Amino acid sequence: MQLCRFRTSLPFRIYFKTKKSYNMKILHWFTAANFIQFLSMVFTLDHDLNCAVCRAIVDEVNYSISKVDPKQTIQVGSFRVDSKGNQDTYKKPYARSEVHLMELFEGVCENFRDYAETTNDAGKRSVCRTKARDGKALALKDIKINADIQKALKHKCETLIEEHEDDMIALFRKDALSIEAAVCEELTGQCTGEQLKIPMPVSEFDGMDAIVDDVEKDRAAVKEDTADEDQELMDQYLRDNPNTDFSVPADKVTELNADKNNEKTEL
Repeated sequence: MQLCRFRTSLPFRIYFKTKKSYNMKILHWFTAANFIQFLSMVFTLDHDLNCAVCRAIVDEVNYSISKVDPKQTIQVGSFRVDSKGNQDTYKKPYARSEVHLMELFEGVCENFRDYAETTNDAGKRSVCRTKARDGKALALKDIKINADIQKALKHKCETLIEEHEDDMIALFRKDALSIEAAVCEELTGQCTGEQLKIPMPVSEFDGMDAIVDDVEKDRAAVKEDTADEDQELMDQYLRDNPNTDFSVPADKVTELNADKNNEKTEL
């Protein structure tokens, strides 16, 4: 039995070869475009912004830790049952536990979607939040909201976490006083001591709290003045009416006195 050999026509082979070559060019162009985009993200951040990203990571983690209930605990130890039917487990605070910190570092870089570029007190490039964590009003000024910069900030965060996560968790578990210097200067090398002396820009509008406090103080002062005036009127009434019947509520005294005066007028 002779097998039939299928032979494509010359025009079809030329078309297929041309199509394949065209697809390869598109793939090369796409790869090159991705590489250029990656380089642009890398070079978008200078040394000052890299330091700011690291400091923002520390601030985000510290804030999340501060929001954990101190009474919340987690059970750790060996859950294997020994011959007596006991488990070697105990409870410890959930805050700063390894489980807690791993959960925090897993999602901390997503917070950089709420950050934008700004300048610090020294005029250097830095970052600040564009959305408040707790719903407070924000005073946003001198910020640059740019999609490429936000991607670069998030990418830098992910790179730092990927390279230093275990060491960062170990430092946060110790609750070191100079945690910012330990993470951003000593561990990652993203900041210098001089950079850490410059405060990070704050976008939260703290002035609103002061305004509310002033309003409350004014209200309290008005109430105090009103109470003093009422007391003076009562003292004057008692001096003029030494035989006042105190079984009558104080707020009714003036009303009763007015009624007596009306009766005298009618007589």
